[in-house]
Amino acid sequence: MADEQTPEGDQQAEATPETGEATATGAEQTPETPPEAAPSAEPTTESSTPPSESSPTEVTSPPEAAAPEAEKKSSKTKSKASKTGSRTRRRKGELELPTARIGFLGAGKMAECIIEGLINFAKLPANNIYVAAPTSKNTDKLKSLGVNTTKRNIDIFARFDCDIMFFCFHGSVIKYCYKLGGKIPHPITTNYIPNMKHPIYILSLVSGVSLEQLKPCLLNPEHPEKYILEMHRIMLNAACSYGLGICAVDVEPDGNKLSAPIRTMLSSIARLEYVPESQMDAACAIGGNGLAFAYYFIAALADGAFKMGLSRNMAIKFAAKTVQCASQCLLESGKHPSELLDSVSSPSGAAIYGIHVLDKADVKSGIIAAVEAAHKRAIELAESDSPSS
Repeated sequence: MADEQTPEGDQQAEATPETGEATATGAEQTPETPPEAAPSAEPTTESSTPPSESSPTEVTSPPEAAAPEAEKKSSKTKSKASKTGSRTRRRKGELELPTARIGFLGAGKMAECIIEGLINFAKLPANNIYVAAPTSKNTDKLKSLGVNTTKRNIDIFARFDCDIMFFCFHGSVIKYCYKLGGKIPHPITTNYIPNMKHPIYILSLVSGVSLEQLKPCLLNPEHPEKYILEMHRIMLNAACSYGLGICAVDVEPDGNKLSAPIRTMLSSIARLEYVPESQMDAACAIGGNGLAFAYYFIAALADGAFKMGLSRNMAIKFAAKTVQCASQCLLESGKHPSELLDSVSSPSGAAIYGIHVLDKADVKSGIIAAVEAAHKRAIELAESDSPSS
C-alpha cells in the first residue's frame, strides 16, 4: 500500500510548481490517507532516500514559497483596492490630515505663510502640498520647501486630486471670469472642476468675493448637486507661518458646519474666531493688514527708545514685549482699551503727556484711516477689470 501511494504523492508534488493548485489539492488529500498506510509510508521514505536528498522536501518547498508570493500579490491588490475604495467612499469629516492632499491656487505671500505654517506646525508633509500659479515668479522658494508646483489650476483638482484647497488670489480673477462669461461665468480652471468622487474642502481668502459668486466659477451648472463640497470664507494673517495667526471663519469654529479635519488643521496655525461672511472683508482689513500696522507701531516705539539711548536690539525687544503685554491684558480682562489706558496713566504723569503728543499728531485718526484705506484697496483689487496675481 505504501509503495503504491508514494509515486502518486511525487506526481502531485511535481505538478505543484507548474499549476500552483496542487498544493491545495495535496493538502486536502493528506487527511484522507488511510490510517494504516501512514506508518508504512514513513519507513519507506526514510530507507529509500536520505533526509537531505528527500524529494518531497525539495519539491514541496517551491509551492510553499509560491503560496506566500501569491498571497502577497493578492494582499497588495486588495490593499490598493481598499485604498481606492476608501477614497471614493469617504464622507465629509472622515479626511485624515497626514495623508490629505492640500492644494493652493495662487503663490503669493499669504500662500507662502500658510504653507510654512502647515509644514512646521501642523506637521503636514510638504510633498502632499500642491501649488498652482501662472508663472514661476513665486514658486521657486516653495519648491525649496519640498512642495509640488504647476502652472495649471485644473491640476489641483484633476491631476493632483487634492482634498483641501486654499484660494489665495485677488478678487479680480473672479470678476474677470464673469466679464468673460457674462451671466454664466467662465470657469476659473480650464474647465469646470471634475466631479470628484471624494469630498472637497475649499477655503477662500479672496477679498470682495462671496461664496455665491465663487461657486459658479467652479461647479458645472448642469449638475452642481453631484459635488460633495464644503466651502468657507476665511481670513488668515501672516503670523500663521509661526503658528501664531488669527483666523476668521464664516461659521462657528466648534460647530458641526466646520468639519473636524479643517478645524484641526487651521487650529494648528491660528486661533479661530467666528466672523459672518458679510463682515469678512472688514476682518481682512484689521486682522490681515492690521499686522503691518502693528509692526509699524512697534518700530516707532523702538525708534523712540533708541533715540533715548537704549540699544537697538533691546529697544525692539522691549517695544514688542510691551505691545504683547498690552494685548494679553486686554484679552484677559475683557475691558475696553480706553479703560486700561486710564488704569496705567497717572495724573500729570509721563504717560498722559505722551498721549497728549499722540493726540496732537492725530495718530488715532491716522490709524483709523489706514484700516479704511486697506479695506478700500482690497475692494478695488476685486473690482479690477483685469486679473492680477
